[in-house]
Amino acid sequence: LTPKGTAAGVQFDTPIDVATREVVEVTGVRAERGGIVAVTYTWRWKPTSMAEVVGYKPPAPKEATARLRKSDAGWVVEDAGLR
Repeated sequence: LTPKGTAAGVQFDTPIDVATREVVEVTGVRAERGGIVAVTYTWRWKPTSMAEVVGYKPPAPKEATARLRKSDAGWVVEDAGLR
């Protein structure tokens, strides 16, 4: 590892989180069969402080469609729509 990486707390053979997913905007909601709701949304990678250290530049926001089902405990994500 470089001195800069070591100083940032990077450890050899340990995954580095450089970004987390962040919902930007919900763009549509529609009911489907079987009590499922399809939610179309835009998401992006939100860089962590480690992103700058390793030179990570996130791509442009992306669109996805999640499918949710209502349960006794609330809404459950059946499929987040992320590929």
